[in-house]
Amino acid sequence: MKKLFTLLAFTFTLAFSLPITSLDAQVQRMVVVEEFTNASCPPCASQNPAFNALLDQNLHQVVPIKYQTAFPGFDPYNQQNPGEVATRLAVYGINGVPTAAMDGEIPGPSYGGGGLGGWNADGSYDGGPYGYTQAVLDYAADLETHIEVLLDVEWNEDFSSADVNVSIINHSDEAFDGNNRLHILLLEVENVWPEPPGNTNERDFTHVMRKMYPDAQGTAIDSLGGGDTLNIFIEAAIPEYIYALSEMAFATFVQNNDNREIFNGAITDRVVIDRLYPNMGVVATNVETEGELCDRTADVSVVVENMGLIDVTYFDLIVAVGNEVFTFSYDELLEPGEQLEFSFDESFQLAGGSNVVSAFIDEVNNNEYQDANPFTNLGEPVEAAAIGNAAPDDFDYGFENDETGSNAPDRFLLESPNNNSFIAVVSRNSFQNAPAPVGGFGESEKSLLINFYQWQVPQLNNRGSITVMENVDIENVSRVEISFDRAHARYSGFPTSDRLEGYVSYDCGESWELVYSKSGDDLATSPAVEPFFVPRADQWETDVIVIEEPAGDELLFKFDVVSDWGNSLFIDNIKMDARPVSVTNNDPFQGSVSVFPNPSTDYVNIEFEIENESEMLIEVFNMKGQLIQVLSDFNSYSAGSHLLRWTPDAAGQYFVKFYDGKAQKVEMFTIVK
Repeated sequence: MKKLFTLLAFTFTLAFSLPITSLDAQVQRMVVVEEFTNASCPPCASQNPAFNALLDQNLHQVVPIKYQTAFPGFDPYNQQNPGEVATRLAVYGINGVPTAAMDGEIPGPSYGGGGLGGWNADGSYDGGPYGYTQAVLDYAADLETHIEVLLDVEWNEDFSSADVNVSIINHSDEAFDGNNRLHILLLEVENVWPEPPGNTNERDFTHVMRKMYPDAQGTAIDSLGGGDTLNIFIEAAIPEYIYALSEMAFATFVQNNDNREIFNGAITDRVVIDRLYPNMGVVATNVETEGELCDRTADVSVVVENMGLIDVTYFDLIVAVGNEVFTFSYDELLEPGEQLEFSFDESFQLAGGSNVVSAFIDEVNNNEYQDANPFTNLGEPVEAAAIGNAAPDDFDYGFENDETGSNAPDRFLLESPNNNSFIAVVSRNSFQNAPAPVGGFGESEKSLLINFYQWQVPQLNNRGSITVMENVDIENVSRVEISFDRAHARYSGFPTSDRLEGYVSYDCGESWELVYSKSGDDLATSPAVEPFFVPRADQWETDVIVIEEPAGDELLFKFDVVSDWGNSLFIDNIKMDARPVSVTNNDPFQGSVSVFPNPSTDYVNIEFEIENESEMLIEVFNMKGQLIQVLSDFNSYSAGSHLLRWTPDAAGQYFVKFYDGKAQKVEMFTIVK
């Protein structure tokens, strides 16, 4: 047995009392913070980074626990264990996320006598993560308790189960009575996804509850006399759906089932995976670009590391550059802590679009055992944007084929402060109680959100941009019309005047000409509101920009957005009307291919859209290029969107290839079992 973390030598009994000599003594309180959150919740994605940072700074006095709820949208963690999350949600009667309870209480403006937290009585809600401060946690940790909780875990040889021992010590001279229960939880301490698993930009998920033992009801605690100790032992089976074995930890707390008071808790360190399971990681995906956007090349290299505690003797490194896939096989010894760099001899000529460069590690030690942390196998994608060529008829952009939450929609380059977090593709599921689909005039599901509501100035740079990455051939065109749909409301709390500007360039972005500008009431399509504006179908308008006698043969278009910390702006259906020219686009998919959820533990949805009726060959390959399954053998598909579902037999890295007899497109995905 491997000892993870020992605070006390335990006896393997369900309940055994031992007298202690020091009575009526206070003990250190570990503050139990239970947050209810969701992977497809914009307020969660906004509040969680700062909240997580605060909790991480207080792990000496805090037991953080995250319950991933079923609402407002898709959440892979909840799909794997919805029942236990729902049970804990019902304990507190919470109906909105994100909300965090602390030691069984949902704190508000009056917590600790008032003034400790960031909650206020003028509209903010109790328990919001935004309101937690260092003063709140310090106050909670100083509250008196006579109940001490000690936690000890021993793992079996292959980490498929653990012996969990909890000691509850009553340091008071009075009996510890009441409807009290012990809760034991298995957590994943941190999962950093290569792409957001929900429809926001949130990728970093910490201290996620994965299983409760024996269940969410906990274990009843009999009366515990003054000075007595109660030992409780549970053999905990580890669920197969755990993403990262090396991120496992146990937590526990004692709670009164009637008034919800939590008396104390404890948490272990992460498990140390020192046998059987390798852990390879992509350390860096390096992309060095040269040239202007309209003629850009890239040099690509990837650095990998043995991040585990056992030797690695084989692995495959798969690198995707746009639609091209390359595999490097390595069959020499790589000791723990060693790094390797793989590079390409020649530069890549980048096509128009985002040109995502991604790296994956597969077949580590020939997959004898799963990787201890599959998330490290997946390098963070790097985008190498370039401008392509298009005809005016091709200049027709909605966002239906882009992932909800993406700030890199196909054929667009988005730029905004704070890691580009204020401009993103959204759908109706991005908001609680959206009155209608959020595409233009409620006629489509998605649009582009410019989140002026949270774009606070002057603390942040007030400017951002939305560039269409297509240089349009307008030779022999005397008039260009660019149209788009917009929806916007001003903020009613104080005067604001957010602004939208349109620019064209005839020299691939060397210089720009202002052709459109609206702000304040001119930009608004609805009366001022508070809080966040989400449009109804009748709150959209269409603008048309007319350019007479354009000053060049090629045209590039972009929006600039200027925040005045007002309210949200939605944009959709950006189109151009001009004389057709002989420029064709050989990509029948228009970049509209997605595989989700990714990573997945069981099945994946494969969605694609084609412009014309086509006979499609759709095949799934592993990363060695071996054909795994044919999903479509040149079956006929009508123009439009199509959805397939595939259930694999084994974990690993895969790619699906689409081919219509003329052009092909590939998409990577990962299965974790």
